[in-house]
Amino acid sequence: KKADWITVMAEHMKNASTEMKLGGANKITVLPFGINTSIFNESGRNLPENKFIIASTRNFEDVYNIPHLIKAVAQIRDKIKNPELHLIGEGTKRKEIERLIKSSGLEAITTFYGKVTPEKIAEILKMSHVFVTVSLSDGNNISLNEAMACGAYCIATDIPANKQWIHDGLNGRLVKINDVNSLAEIITELNNNYEKYSSGALIENRKIIAEKCDWNVNMKIVENKYSELCKRK
Repeated sequence: KKADWITVMAEHMKNASTEMKLGGANKITVLPFGINTSIFNESGRNLPENKFIIASTRNFEDVYNIPHLIKAVAQIRDKIKNPELHLIGEGTKRKEIERLIKSSGLEAITTFYGKVTPEKIAEILKMSHVFVTVSLSDGNNISLNEAMACGAYCIATDIPANKQWIHDGLNGRLVKINDVNSLAEIITELNNNYEKYSSGALIENRKIIAEKCDWNVNMKIVENKYSELCKRK
């Protein structure tokens, strides 16, 4: 039996649900989970003048492909002034990540935060020039939404979950999975022309977050949908 109504977090999930015949096309609503915009916002954003901070908030698991980011940072280490790599998260691959950081000569510029509160994540994102998510697969990628809301320039892998948010060259950049050279080149170009690229991205991301990613607004939509269903029963 087809569902009366189902909600999915991303457009590619809607396509999969339709193919599985879980509901008619008019019964599937694409609605991201959303983020807490009272925490994740541009308020208090403050970039350090003498550093270039690259941040990741993805956990240390294979699917998030952190080595892709580390190898790219190793390439640009001596090409940009005072780079720093800030890694927020935990996971089963932490020891491997730590070894790769050491073997890549990045220990002195890398900070591991472990698992922290949403408030701390927002604080770090607000002082970061660039946010990078190079995951192999994702559902909606709330981490990306949080970074967009905090004003960090976003680089993401060219996968459906990220392409619904990032329009390459407009409000961020997309990179192929495991294309270390391209990621390194993009980061270097951003460092050389940060204001040029970030100013336009800030405007676009501000609109996207307000229109599609506010948790309070989205949950109200879900509540209304359920109320409609209850009335029909």
